Amino acid sequence: MLIPAQRRRRLPPIPAVYLRCYPYDTGGMAYLRWALAAYARHLELPAPVIYFDNGRRAHRPEFERMVRSISDGCYDIVLVPGPWVFDLHTEQAEKYLRKLTDVGCRVVELPRPPW
Repeated sequence: MLIPAQRRRRLPPIPAVYLRCYPYDTGGMAYLRWALAAYARHLELPAPVIYFDNGRRAHRPEFERMVRSISDGCYDIVLVPGPWVFDLHTEQAEKYLRKLTDVGCRVVELPRPPW
């Protein structure tokens, strides 16, 4: 889905990346950040903006900030390594996925390489 400005200028979709790790990951999930950025390049997308709720179990301020940005038309694609970044319980993860799709965003999971 393209935001109005992208339709007029034929810009590529703008991606965001969402990562969450509980408990706190001292490495900052470096490999997943790299893999998602590489996948964005593979899809010929601009460099993604990363939202990371490191060590967060319940309150996820970066997720909420990303949802507000999506609602404002900043992004139309969110790249994730898998639905587990939202929650380890399938029902809860689906609730977060629905929240993103309800605001007009496409969620794309990182496939196994090679792409």
